[in-house]
Amino acid sequence: MAVEHLVDFHTGHVIDMLRGLPENSVQTVVTSPPYFGLRDYGLEPVVWEPVVYAPMPGLAGIRVPEWADPDRWAACDHEWDEWVEDHDVREMAIAGKTRTTDRSYGGDASRRFDGNHQKHRHGQFCRRCGAWRGCLGLEPSVDLYIGHLVQVFREVRRVLRPDGTLWLNLGDSYAGGREHAAGIKPKDLLGVPWRAAFALRSDGWWLRSDIVFAKLNPMPESVTDRPTRAHEFHFLLTKSERYFYDHIAIREPSVTKPQRRLTQRHSERDAHMRPDKIYPYRLSDVPIQQQSDRNRRDVWTISTKPYAGAHFAVMPVDLVEPCVLAGTSEAGACAQCGAPWERVVEREISDAPDSYNGSSFDRGKSREAREFLASVGTAPRTAGVRTTGWRPTCRCGTDDRAPCVVLDPFGGSGTVALVARKLGRRAWYIDASPDYRDLAEERLGLLGKQETLLLG
Repeated sequence: MAVEHLVDFHTGHVIDMLRGLPENSVQTVVTSPPYFGLRDYGLEPVVWEPVVYAPMPGLAGIRVPEWADPDRWAACDHEWDEWVEDHDVREMAIAGKTRTTDRSYGGDASRRFDGNHQKHRHGQFCRRCGAWRGCLGLEPSVDLYIGHLVQVFREVRRVLRPDGTLWLNLGDSYAGGREHAAGIKPKDLLGVPWRAAFALRSDGWWLRSDIVFAKLNPMPESVTDRPTRAHEFHFLLTKSERYFYDHIAIREPSVTKPQRRLTQRHSERDAHMRPDKIYPYRLSDVPIQQQSDRNRRDVWTISTKPYAGAHFAVMPVDLVEPCVLAGTSEAGACAQCGAPWERVVEREISDAPDSYNGSSFDRGKSREAREFLASVGTAPRTAGVRTTGWRPTCRCGTDDRAPCVVLDPFGGSGTVALVARKLGRRAWYIDASPDYRDLAEERLGLLGKQETLLLG
């Protein structure tokens, strides 16, 4: 199928683009917004309205900025304060990417690396209504950044189906010398991911899971007074209490080991044993039944992969793929109402293989002990589930189906669109940068071997 038939591109301010999409039209959202204070993507500043939100369930709502008037901003003839901009002057561009050049491995100045940092901000406030003009992630305070995320995901919630899911990836950052508001001290870990998750939960989202994205190859840090950060948070949020989640599609191999248990005393030999003594061969591994796979855990260990394009915040394909598989139906959705089709499954149990030679606990025992253990059946059987078909989750009464829709409101280099297309889903891509849209279209247009390498 042609690329243009599976991917729709929208370029502009994320809230404006979301407002142009139909409500209840998306099955799942997979995205990673710009992190707070981390990078300047070189975008044109946009005007953000003042926002009121509750930072945590049970707490009163706050207005950011505190003195703003949310009711006046739309009709306001803005009078802007002086533009404020603060960047790390030690940056230089390498292959189209901004880098910090004076950091080193283990504090050794001879072993420098080009790492990230958290020292970006820019923008200006309207003196009349309190609106802020700037780019997401470069706000002067964490509260304002969280407020803008809440605004974006209010629009995301409108376009998401009631049975839809949101997979939100966020990284954390540390306070610099300018972060002193609300008890934040220099060097404090800001806790941005959890602050965003709690604010979204207060705003009506169900917070269902915190998935730890553990990095096998994290960015080195030259710090010596704390551990190197090697994880990010990947939250599963939902619009409703009940939602579509295909856990079968992302099950992982089971690593269950046989349990050491006492065998039943039912043989003639047992009748002559002393009841106050436990004989060695009565303890055994009895794996009567083992799972061939299991429900996916909430720690995903993933290796990030390099990307040669001019984008330095590329989501790993291995992080996106489970989200798309679990959040959308492989069989598609009802062509009339968009309800995803669900699996019809049955449980199956297979007998132990003929080559089973006993458990590791059997080794070293006498011949009589091994024969006894074999007689009580220590050979494991494998239990699993098998998909036998698909059925609709609606009552439209039609077999017509369309691909499920995956939305990424911060599309960037197009990884979510790549994965969605690979899995036969439809992708809606939004990004404020025309350059990143061109980059994503270039990646989607790759053919043959190159595309296979990109998709892993």
